[in-house]
Amino acid sequence: MNSEIAPHMWLPEPKLAFHPDRGADRATHPLLGLLEFGPHSAGLVPDPIRVATVAPFGGSRRLNEFMRGMNSKFKPRERRDYVPEWPGFHAVFGLHMHATGKGCRIELDSELETELRNAPKPHAVLAERLTRAIHGLEARRSEFDVLFIYLPQRWAVGFTWRTS
Repeated sequence: MNSEIAPHMWLPEPKLAFHPDRGADRATHPLLGLLEFGPHSAGLVPDPIRVATVAPFGGSRRLNEFMRGMNSKFKPRERRDYVPEWPGFHAVFGLHMHATGKGCRIELDSELETELRNAPKPHAVLAERLTRAIHGLEARRSEFDVLFIYLPQRWAVGFTWRTS
């Protein structure tokens, strides 16, 4: 008996379903599947989708640019064999998406950066700040459908729980 493990195994990419009743509406590439078949949830989501946001201090503009980018057409400049042209959110989903009023756009305080760097448990600090922001939106829950939370890479120290 040989106890050596094979160096690798190839598994085919699973097919994603894009319609609850039409089993043939499947694709391995999520964006190509959306472009060909539309979303699995077509007709179930209200139009427009109202988006509330939580961002780092000074980061709301970047989050708004991301949303504008989703709503705009996009032609990839790299990885063109994998990344298809994006015709815009409305063209793909048949829905409009826009940011809500100022009361549903939260920027976390500027001290968070320093606290994350200096905290013995940065994950707890980040979780507490995000929880507080989300609770602050509860009173305005009827004003938005989706919450976008922008977590910049510089906060990575707070993304995992560490025992040491």
